[in-house]
Amino acid sequence: PILSDHFLKVFDDDPQMSDSLSNSIHTDLIKLNVVDAQTNLLLGDPRHSRDAVIATSSICEKYNSRARKKWATAKNDEDAEEAKPFGMSVRLYGGLTGEELSDAECIWLIEELNVAWDKHEITAEGF
Repeated sequence: PILSDHFLKVFDDDPQMSDSLSNSIHTDLIKLNVVDAQTNLLLGDPRHSRDAVIATSSICEKYNSRARKKWATAKNDEDAEEAKPFGMSVRLYGGLTGEELSDAECIWLIEELNVAWDKHEITAEGF
């Protein structure tokens, strides 16, 4: 299941993730018909569900590093320029090409949904 604190637990070493942000992502997944509000389970395979594909794009745009920089700047947060894709170290981030940076904005969500559906490439059945 994907609970409201799911992303906070997954990205526990990422200072950009917070309880309220994790809860907001969870709420968006429910509103966009990706996660069932009662069971917190995915409603379909995220690789093939039209709702999941649209939601992933929408959520990635809503929570991408550019959006989070704007939020931080609006709050006069001194760390506004530090915003980067969730789970991404500064060291790794610095070595990515433009296309890789674009992919990184969504990979944190795409991979979590695939793992939750148990269809990630690295599973007991598929590795």
